[in-house]
This record gives sequence, structure tokens and C-alpha cells, in this order.
Amino acid sequence: MPSYKSERRNTWYCSFYFTDWQGKRKKKKKEGFRTKKEAQEWERKFLEEYAETPDIPFDTLVKAYLADSKRRIKATTYKTRRILVNHHILPFFKEMCINNINKRNINEWKASLVQKELTPAYIKEIYWHLKSIFNFAIENYNLLRNPCGKLTRTNKTEKKIQYWTIDEFRTFAAYNRLPQYIVLFYLLFWTGMRIGEATALTWDDIDLETGTISITKTYIKLYGEKIITPPKTYTSNRQIVIPYFIIHMLQDYKRISKYSGSHLFEASRSSIRRKFERDTVKANVKKIRIHDLRHSHASMLINAGFTPIEVADRLGHSSAAITLRVYSHFYTHRRAEIADRIAQII
Repeated sequence: MPSYKSERRNTWYCSFYFTDWQGKRKKKKKEGFRTKKEAQEWERKFLEEYAETPDIPFDTLVKAYLADSKRRIKATTYKTRRILVNHHILPFFKEMCINNINKRNINEWKASLVQKELTPAYIKEIYWHLKSIFNFAIENYNLLRNPCGKLTRTNKTEKKIQYWTIDEFRTFAAYNRLPQYIVLFYLLFWTGMRIGEATALTWDDIDLETGTISITKTYIKLYGEKIITPPKTYTSNRQIVIPYFIIHMLQDYKRISKYSGSHLFEASRSSIRRKFERDTVKANVKKIRIHDLRHSHASMLINAGFTPIEVADRLGHSSAAITLRVYSHFYTHRRAEIADRIAQII
């Protein structure tokens, strides 16, 4: 393991050949060591740990990672992942070799995310994807270790969920005149289904005799094309029992010839959102998102005394734990109720 002295700089350097991770013979030179021993130690460590690690650029790794993801996950999930990686990860690491990326680089990148004023939850999600990219390199490109450590905890700011009470919804609904929007907004508020699940509904999904709606698919628009896909999760496949007034509303709606096609609603997601926002302003009610109608339904169920398991079943959550995590603050009012019941027992 020879090392050499640089007379001009009065330092030591090592120069040697090695076989890289692809089996190619390459030459390596490293300068600037104070002693011969330091140069020899660096060469030894390089041959033991780094000679067989990949020196591919990060953007090449990302292309392979996204191509693999596209084969394994839903088109909508892939689109979200691709946008996230291309916007928040790739620009920083693009030209770096993956075996040179270290903890200092990771910390600098995390600092750049904070400067973008992204939420802690979103930063955590982005960081998870970066770790996944390096895990992919470990499995497929012989990378020795993942340079990502644990994400440093940031001060959490609880995101307040917006929702309407029944009175607020009724005030809003009074400003609707078109049948398809009346029925759509009533379904969203009184069933808690997602907007994609509602717009994917056909009359075959609705049994007006038993008063049930089968959720088996969801509607999305991907790259300008309308696509029907399976629901968000496996447990999103469910049957929703609807109240009698929704049954009557659907019966009347079906009799209207203009809306008797296969799908219940033909309006686009953007036109539905614009209609919702316009009527919210007209009704002078609290401004919420259309997805918050689902939160409104959850709030109504919880206030009515339904358990997390029952709420999870109706909303299509995979477990009651998710319901409790999302709507935990809706249950805080039950603490006083518990105390009152204890007092009654005594």
C-alpha cells in the first residue's frame, strides 16, 4: 500500500487502482495528507468500504427509483410522488454522486426546506421519500448505508380542521338551484364520502330499496384524462347506509331525464369547486373546502355519540386509530360528559 510525498506541497498522497461496483478497473488519487500513515489509512478505508459502492449521479438514481415506483403504485400516487421528488429533492442533490452524499449535505437540504416555509408534516413526508430513494440504492446499487438519519423534531402546530354545523350547511344549501349540485353536496355532507368517490358513482352503485350506496371506485383526472380507479385504500370499499330523506332526494333526481345517465354527476371537479365557493359566499357562511364536508359529517357523528370504530367504518378509515388521530380534538368535549356520568354513578 504505497504512499508518496509531494515535495511541492510538503504533504503526502496515495494513488492506486481499484475495481468499482460495476467490475471496472479505475484509478484513484487523494492528496493533502500530513503524514504517510494518514495517506495509507485513507487508502485502506477506501478499499474496504467505498471501492464497491456506486458513483452514479443522484438524478440517475432518481430516474430508476421513479421508474420502479411507476410499476408498483397507483397512477395517482405515482404522480404525487414524482412531483414531490422533482420539486423538493432532485434540484438539491441532482449532480452529486450518491456515495458522496453525507449527513452534512442532508442537513443543508433540510434547512432549505424550512426556508420554503413548508409545514413540519410535509417536510417529514419529503424526508421519508429521500430515505426511500437511498434504501432503493442500497437494495439495487450496492450502496453501503443510508445517509439519512432520524428527522429532527420540529415544533408541531396542530392544523385546525374546518367544518360546518347542520345549520350552516342548511343555510348554504338554500342557495343551490341546480339538481345535480343539490344532490352532490347533500351526499357529501350526510354520508362523509370523498368528492372522488361521489363523482365516480353510477346508478348501479345505489340501492334505493335498501337505502345503501356501495363505494367501490373513485374518479380522478390524470394528465387531462378522466380515470376511474379503486378507492383510496382497501377499507375505503364500503357500503354507506343513507337516511330516508336522501333516498327520496335520489328518487326524485333519477326521475329527471337530464340526469338519468350512467353516472350521477357529470360536472368536472373544478366546476364543482367553483360552484361550492360561489354559493358559500352567497350564503355568507364560514369559508371551508369542499373536502371539509367530510369533516363536517365526522363532527356530526362524533357529537351524536358514535364511537371511533363506527365513525371509521362509515368514513372508510383503515382503523379507529386513524379516526382518533384526525378527529381527536372533536372528542375533547366528551371529557366533561365522562365526569358527569361518573358523578351520576357515585
